[in-house]
Amino acid sequence: MEMVAVWGVCTMADRKLTYKEVLAERNAYKAENEALKRDRVNRQAKNSVFLNLFTRKEYQLELYKELFPEDTTITADDLELVTLDNVLTFHPSNDLGLLARGKLIVLAEAQSTWSVNIIFRLADYYYDSAMSYLVMRNTDLYSSVKIDIPDVEAFVIYTGRKKIDKDVISLNQEFFGGNPEKPEFKARIIQGEYKGGIIEEYMGFCRIWDEHVLTAKTPEQKQEAVAVTIDLCIEKGYLAEYRGAHRAEGARRPVDVCFARTGVKRRRRRL
Repeated sequence: MEMVAVWGVCTMADRKLTYKEVLAERNAYKAENEALKRDRVNRQAKNSVFLNLFTRKEYQLELYKELFPEDTTITADDLELVTLDNVLTFHPSNDLGLLARGKLIVLAEAQSTWSVNIIFRLADYYYDSAMSYLVMRNTDLYSSVKIDIPDVEAFVIYTGRKKIDKDVISLNQEFFGGNPEKPEFKARIIQGEYKGGIIEEYMGFCRIWDEHVLTAKTPEQKQEAVAVTIDLCIEKGYLAEYRGAHRAEGARRPVDVCFARTGVKRRRRRL
């Protein structure tokens, strides 16, 4: 007797497919789905570049110096990456967390779409980071002695097109109407034509990305738009040292983190 299998929901005719037909349909669907994945530009590409960039010590130091130019004695050894990971917790992970000299937690979040909820997330990140700091130092929260908690400075690097009419966002103002008896947490907003080093270069990359990639419709247009974006970044000198370091180490090029999957055809010009 021939083996048969029912595919999907039975119709009134109770149509049955042979085992070979089921496999053929499944394989065709799988192949189509994989092709779409290979050609899909990662919608979180800008954030991926941000995360990939600041895993490197030299760029952590450069970022810190841009945010705190008054601190002229900081070194790379004074910085520790404390970015939260959501692998073991229900909480979302933040973009970047740095512990400076073991006393100051610097939180930086890159955003291309504006939402006031960012300040609540940053406050949550600080709480989780501070708790991790205390746990790692075996701090007794129930001691009668006042514990030493790290200070915090928070920043939102906003790369969207909408102009935000403030330089600082306040948890108290946004959610508690400025009530002085309610909790407070603030973050500085970096946006617009920011001038200075690695932040300017990252924001420049994001503006070029939005102009070319976000307007592309088909997978082929998106592929070409990514190639144009990288070419323009080369011309403007954006992230040049970062690209050079990746090339020297044989690591993934910045263009690669812009794709959800490898295998997408790109221009022959290499970074």
